[in-house]
Amino acid sequence: PVGGKASSTLYDANAKFSRFNVGIDSKNDAGNKYGAFFEWDFEGNALGSEVTTNLQGLTLRHAFVYWDNWLAGQTWTNFMDPAALPEAVDFIGPTDGTVFVRQAQIRYTNGGLSLAVENPENTFVDVHGVVTAYDRSTTPDFTARYTWKGDWGFLGIAGILRQLRYEATAAPLIKQSDSGGAISLMGRWNLGKNDDLRYAFTAGDAMAR
Repeated sequence: PVGGKASSTLYDANAKFSRFNVGIDSKNDAGNKYGAFFEWDFEGNALGSEVTTNLQGLTLRHAFVYWDNWLAGQTWTNFMDPAALPEAVDFIGPTDGTVFVRQAQIRYTNGGLSLAVENPENTFVDVHGVVTAYDRSTTPDFTARYTWKGDWGFLGIAGILRQLRYEATAAPLIKQSDSGGAISLMGRWNLGKNDDLRYAFTAGDAMAR
């Protein structure tokens, strides 16, 4: 229906949305809680086509270990709460206008407070509209989040401080650096046994890649 063109019906089936994970949770005699979590899917890295054998590469979503309050590895950024994302049949989900990234980090959590240093990555658009990713930051992203939870639902407030650094690899060898930050508000309000209202608000000058 978009663009006024005639509609059509197509059928397509694949295994790209298939996902599997392995989780380990344990507790030692001293009372320390520790474990790990790994998750993969086949959504990215196509190795073949439907003309031949439908090969799909195994892609990593989560890979982290934890010990009591500490977590190290790749998982959802501390700047977002995936529990605030609405349920959707679409595999990718409602990512437009929403903080949505998984990345390497070291996180400390105590009650509702969580602090993390995370992998930095910058994206720049030049005067010709060419988009380029630069991994030139000298400091990690710093994130902090506090979450209140109850029978009513939850509310989380998060902040991020980032370095934006550009370093050209060809002449002219321009180097520039700046800093920025952003805040995020995410939550869910329970409206009954089967209904809830989920919301997200983000503002700042350095919230995205």
